[in-house]
Amino acid sequence: FITLVGGAAAGAPLAGPTAAGSTDIRMKLADSLPLIEKLRQCKSSQEVGVAFADFVAPYGFVATACGESGDTPEGRRWEFFFNTWPAEWLLQYQKSDFVRHDLLPMVARFSGQTFTWLEALRGRTPTAKQREHQEWAKGIGIVDAIAVPIHYPGGDLGLCVSIANHPIDDAFERAALQMVSLFTYQR
Repeated sequence: FITLVGGAAAGAPLAGPTAAGSTDIRMKLADSLPLIEKLRQCKSSQEVGVAFADFVAPYGFVATACGESGDTPEGRRWEFFFNTWPAEWLLQYQKSDFVRHDLLPMVARFSGQTFTWLEALRGRTPTAKQREHQEWAKGIGIVDAIAVPIHYPGGDLGLCVSIANHPIDDAFERAALQMVSLFTYQR
């Protein structure tokens, strides 16, 4: 199943750098602690998704998704706990069958490490469908994304992805996103 959840309510106070008027938009590890505390109060995966999306948005993360995947006799199955993509993105992603060509879930199946979309693209010769996916993503303003894979015995996979409007190249931001993604997934 796929559940779409919204971001911050209009007029809601922002957390993160924009609240303090800072020009540094990179997330730091300490920034994630209030979200980790807030996650304990969430009563549903939708509430977790809203809390996570609202937390990362001020740092330039425009959409998030979190779920898990496992092999079935019919093939690999994906179940989203939450997905904050705009409906038109999700529709085009599904209609174009990008899910079978998206490097993030493909690489996540074989990587135990957190990685970014730009890292996954480096050194690869993309297929025609992967190039189409890349062009579509760039066309809607996606610059980078971070994937935090969680591996289980038997090949099952958890995955939290945060889509960014900037390159994710700051080690502190990456560490904070990894930690908060792991807590979000476990919640």
